[in-house]
Amino acid sequence: MWHECSIRTRLTMVASAVMALLCTAVAVLVLVVAQQAAAEHRTKQLVAHAMNVVKQIRHSGAAPHLAPGRYNASMQVFNPVGTMVGTTPDMAGKPSMTNLQPDVDGYATERRCGGPVFPDQCKIAVEYPFHRANSVWRLNMAVADVPWYVGPRLLVPLAAGWLLLVGATAVGTRRIVGKTLAPVSAISGKLAQITASDLGHRVPVPKYRDELRDLAETANRTLDRAQSAVEQHLRFASDASHDLRSPLTAMRAQVEEGLMYPEETNWPQTAGLSWTALNTCRTWSPTCCRSPGWTPGSAAASPPST
Repeated sequence: MWHECSIRTRLTMVASAVMALLCTAVAVLVLVVAQQAAAEHRTKQLVAHAMNVVKQIRHSGAAPHLAPGRYNASMQVFNPVGTMVGTTPDMAGKPSMTNLQPDVDGYATERRCGGPVFPDQCKIAVEYPFHRANSVWRLNMAVADVPWYVGPRLLVPLAAGWLLLVGATAVGTRRIVGKTLAPVSAISGKLAQITASDLGHRVPVPKYRDELRDLAETANRTLDRAQSAVEQHLRFASDASHDLRSPLTAMRAQVEEGLMYPEETNWPQTAGLSWTALNTCRTWSPTCCRSPGWTPGSAAASPPST
């Protein structure tokens, strides 16, 4: 099927495929970079939210149930002996979401997918140790990870740009190739009009000095030679027809006269004159008046004996 398509279609398909690959590579790179940047930003927001929750716990104590807040975070609070003393509703009765064990004066974060606490989900989690009542407590918090497409506000422009660039490449390539091959169509159309009886046509020559111009000029030179050869052949045929007409006419007249007056006709003389006319015919055209057993060089210079 590929070889049945025109050059214009094949070049358009190749250019569109190349542009599609380039746009896809750029889009993937943009998504990867944007997803990493968004994940880092969300991690910073998660840590800041954990610090605010720790401040609230220090002032008011750890409530049995914590509010997810505007980040829709899942939270767990563990006392120094590892007992969960506070949680959001979705974490009630579940094991610890992380086991990072950071330094007492620091925190640790991770990105994980799946597991017993969050099956079939990807989360960004932080474990934040804090001091309360001369002991170290632990706050675990997790939010949804950034999806691979980051969000509709990034995915929609990328998809629209992909379609726009690929479509523009296809349309532009088709127009450019069509304009480039227009002289070829003109040359083909003009050659189709040329016949053996009408060799006066010539193919149009493009104005730009390129390969197509060389092709057109070569075609015109070939047509010039063909027209010259045909005209020379026609002139030769016309001259030969004129020169052969006289001896053949004389031979026919002598034979007809002999048939009309057979008693008064000198047949040996008539046969000699006819033989001379035949030799003249063969001189102009070797195939003229050829007998069944005739071969080149078999023509006699004198009439046969009677």
